Amino acid sequence: MYDLNGDGFISREEMFQLLKNCLVKQPAEEDPDEGVKELVEITLKKMVLNFSFISAFIIYLGHG
Repeated sequence: MYDLNGDGFISREEMFQLLKNCLVKQPAEEDPDEGVKELVEITLKKMVLNFSFISAFIIYLGHG
């Protein structure tokens, strides 16, 4: 559904396009694309942190 090119992954560009169409418009003096790019980066960083935590927890359970 979010994998626009069907390659099995959601890329930064795909996430950017999806979020760009969902966000409320920003004031004219701000570049709306910059706000979306920042949101994409924040989202990806949180996903990586969550994945790292879950991976570490699974490893801990396997050795505990």
